[in-house]
Amino acid sequence: MASKLRICALALLAGTSSAFAQSPGPATDTQGPNQNLNAAASIASPVMQPSGLRTTTQPLAAGPPTAAQAVPTYWEPLNNQTPGHVVDGWTFFPMVTGATYFDDNVFATPTNRRSDWAFLVRPELAVTKGGQDYGIEAHAYVEGRKYATLSSEDQVNGGASLGGTVMLDKDTQFQGRAQYQHGHEDRGVGEEAQPSGAPATVFDHPVAFDQIDTAAALNHRHDRWWTSVGGAATVIHFANPTIAGMAQDQSFRDGVIAAAPLRVGYVVAPFTSVFVEGTPNTRRFEVSNFDSTGYRVVGGMLFEPGQGQRVKGEFFAGYMNQNYRGMTFQDISTWTFGASMALLLTDRLTMSLQGNRQALETALTCAVPNVVVGCGSSLIETWGGARFDYLVLNNLVVGAGATYLVDDVIGAARRDTYLRPLFSVKYFPTPWLTLGFDYRNLNYESTGFAVPGYARNVYLFSATARF
Repeated sequence: MASKLRICALALLAGTSSAFAQSPGPATDTQGPNQNLNAAASIASPVMQPSGLRTTTQPLAAGPPTAAQAVPTYWEPLNNQTPGHVVDGWTFFPMVTGATYFDDNVFATPTNRRSDWAFLVRPELAVTKGGQDYGIEAHAYVEGRKYATLSSEDQVNGGASLGGTVMLDKDTQFQGRAQYQHGHEDRGVGEEAQPSGAPATVFDHPVAFDQIDTAAALNHRHDRWWTSVGGAATVIHFANPTIAGMAQDQSFRDGVIAAAPLRVGYVVAPFTSVFVEGTPNTRRFEVSNFDSTGYRVVGGMLFEPGQGQRVKGEFFAGYMNQNYRGMTFQDISTWTFGASMALLLTDRLTMSLQGNRQALETALTCAVPNVVVGCGSSLIETWGGARFDYLVLNNLVVGAGATYLVDDVIGAARRDTYLRPLFSVKYFPTPWLTLGFDYRNLNYESTGFAVPGYARNVYLFSATARF
């Protein structure tokens, strides 16, 4: 439903990177870019979502990550690792996924539902290299989707990322990451959603987008204290879709979003820190009516990966403020929170928790679709998700969870809600093969005028081979 500032990406760099505050060696537990390339989630829930301006949040599984995309389970890698192929100090991890899924409401409509089967092929390659004082990781993929009957939904997506960690000295660490992705919005989101009081529009094809994300952080420790200062930027561009062959301008959604977090933390126990963070941000779009500046000030706790740790991740809470340029927007000043946690409840049961609250912007209140000069609204998006995974056998994992999201449009009588339960099964017959089944459900409701709710079910069967 809105322009998504990926402060969470910065939090990963500013937060998990502080693992090096516990030991003088290099941070071997920092997340690699292939874990942060959010398009990777499209296998588990066949959607890929940009973080630029849009008018309806991703209703199925992207936008804010579902609990299914949160922190990986602790014991899954025990059954799912291959040694890779070493060439001149670089280790290559090739893999390919084939999948088929059934969507019972492809166009996300309240009536006249269209269903179809789709087929997906996704080759991937990850490359790593590390030494005593550094680590480098790269990842790339191409994904093709083919629908059995609805050829308008066929698409080719792809992405690549590069990231690394360097120990400048025993107390100072630098981390950086850059990624590019090309994808398509899922139906039911973006500017083909219904503005209040306007008739629905359906683009001839899903809207394509290109997005570049960059982030860097410099981390330093002194005894139990540590600091992390960083910067991140997102550049987003949307292609102009067509309706009955006529192009619809989407340039107002293009823009640059940047943030610069500063964290100060204190180690209170092994692998456990408390921290405070201040993060200013700026958002600049092609249509300046949507521009804004803001900040957040929060405090929280960080639980780092380590030997014997049963909790990892972070949570925080505090205050956020966003000031908009457009006269139709209202400034936002309210509380905020964020969480990305994984807990090993028993030797066989894990729980993942995710959530966030942020200020965003939308074109939903524009009276005429695609005519956005002098209109638009600010909104507050709040969501949370939980997932449980149980190790039934040493090579069989069953998972279940749900995500609930609320979008409140400020200054308009509109509140959108999304409930997304899920169920999954993963089977590891060999260390190089994973077989999976995922079921995702969506129930969408809105208080907006002439905006009907709808339901959607997706059933996905997949096989991933690692070589």
